Amino acid sequence: VSMEMSLVGSTTRLAQSITGIDGMKLREGDINNAELRHILREWKARDGLPIYFNFASNFRVSQLRALIVEAIRQHNVGFVVIDHFRQIDPDRNVKETNDADEIKVRFLKENIAKDLNVAVLCLAHTIKIGRNTEGNAARPRLSDLRGSGQIAANADFVSFLHRPGKNLDDAERLQAGIGDTDAELIWEKARFTEDGLARFVLDPS
Repeated sequence: VSMEMSLVGSTTRLAQSITGIDGMKLREGDINNAELRHILREWKARDGLPIYFNFASNFRVSQLRALIVEAIRQHNVGFVVIDHFRQIDPDRNVKETNDADEIKVRFLKENIAKDLNVAVLCLAHTIKIGRNTEGNAARPRLSDLRGSGQIAANADFVSFLHRPGKNLDDAERLQAGIGDTDAELIWEKARFTEDGLARFVLDPS
């Protein structure tokens, strides 16, 4: 459920991901015939993947549930990805942001994940994070989730994708021993196992 990006924006990113063609070229239509054939070939190869998109910009929670119920009925969907949390609205107007967040989180957990027996992955932004005392980019924490602490309180798992060298220049990365492709998956909360950190390599191209 891609509530932040339109059909064109989302599919452009998908095309970039599966082909490796520069996203700027795709957005501007600056591709040659060979690249176009490459896109069509790779897209066709994934034609049978059981992935179903919705690009509406906003939902109230009951509308979101109805959409998921229909996806389960039609396609036996068992895993729902919501991008992103701030675009969901409660069914009734709530003045306090924290109260609205609690309603949304509880609805996702109880009325969708539990009642419909589907796994729910909800993407959310963090606040802008500065540097730690050593000058490196600080690792995100649960308190850095934008909005309230309701996500952290109710989610079974909370993880962050983090690039420690993203906001450092070449000299700073060299001094800290951080490569441009260094990345981390940080499990800040894991209800049924231990939290921890896994390092991996991210190749932006």
